[in-house]
Amino acid sequence: MEEGAKSFFGWRLMAVGALFLLALALGLMSFVILPQIPPAPFGGVTRVALATAAGIRENVAIVAAAFVVLGAATGFGYADKLLKPIAWGAGLVLAFFILAAWWTLRTIPAAGLIDLR
Repeated sequence: MEEGAKSFFGWRLMAVGALFLLALALGLMSFVILPQIPPAPFGGVTRVALATAAGIRENVAIVAAAFVVLGAATGFGYADKLLKPIAWGAGLVLAFFILAAWWTLRTIPAAGLIDLR
């Protein structure tokens, strides 16, 4: 049995925590932070962020169920061989969508589609 930071329990906590933070960030991005405008006039990261937010808004139950199943499988130890990839993958996706939301919020007012005061 490994101890300390190399233990399965430590990686399990990091993986579940990263999944929770990712779900929280995607939820906030979709329902609170980003406006509900069509992603068509934009390209790149802005389009990805707006399209992802629209997809999450349209399929809330499916996205929530996917996070619950993945979080439960990870938390209860059914994915012990995948703990490091899950933790790293969730962290990278979280970082990408934080940057994407930030970039989108900088791009949308410049396009003149919404008025921020």
